[in-house]
Amino acid sequence: MKLRHEVGSFFAISYPYRSLVNSLYLTITRPNIAFSIGLVSKFMQLVCLITDILINIIITIILLLLIITIIIIIIIIIIIIIIIIIIIIIIIFKLIKNLECSLE
Repeated sequence: MKLRHEVGSFFAISYPYRSLVNSLYLTITRPNIAFSIGLVSKFMQLVCLITDILINIIITIILLLLIITIIIIIIIIIIIIIIIIIIIIIIIFKLIKNLECSLE
């Protein structure tokens, strides 16, 4: 029995297994089998819920790391621009000073 990925969801539950569990609900006459099937059904739902929550948490963490990385890159670019502007201002002042010296 292979697991298939549901469309539009992160669940990886096998459809034949789920339909088997659902069909057994209809034909159960023995309480011990009914109890076992009930446990399996609850476990399936719990696995789906836990898987969905974990995947959402992982996606959120990845997105936060991406945003933090982008912010750090923007800050580095701003710092580089400021350094370039300071260098340009220093060069301009040196040129002005050299021009004043040459005019004297």
